[in-house]
Amino acid sequence: MQYKEEGLIDVSGYIIGFVGAIGKNVVVRGVKFASEIQGSIYVKRENRETQGMPKYSLSNQEAREWYVNTQLPKIKELGNKILTLEERAKFHFNFRNQAKKDTRDAMRDRAEAGRLEFQEKNKTWEEWIEYVRTEKGLTKMEDIYNYTIKSSSRSRPSVNENLGVIPK
Repeated sequence: MQYKEEGLIDVSGYIIGFVGAIGKNVVVRGVKFASEIQGSIYVKRENRETQGMPKYSLSNQEAREWYVNTQLPKIKELGNKILTLEERAKFHFNFRNQAKKDTRDAMRDRAEAGRLEFQEKNKTWEEWIEYVRTEKGLTKMEDIYNYTIKSSSRSRPSVNENLGVIPK
């Protein structure tokens, strides 16, 4: 009341609210940034090269077994360490794309690896979102993220069966 009589306005509540909003934004962005870094580190750490697997060293069946029984199970394990649903979905998406690339790089059958690279290209994140919206009919981002997480550790049974690979 004293401030109003003198023509001054008490803005202390606004300043505290503003600082609180900035602080919350910094924390949220910091957590998101930490999730992104953590996810990127795991994708880089778990690639073919760091596992000592030389290029062109695996038969088609061995490559598929490595992809299905080694790489895909890691997605769930590592993805659970990411904090937000969106970042978890992006991590799962990126890890699977990297696993596909590493598997194709490890294949001795360069013609088949080239065919896979050409005919079954890894989608970008934006292409994936559009695919899920149009092909799966999901429109809410939360549903798209959950679908991405779930689908990232699946492999096509027809390909596994064709190569005689039995998922563990």
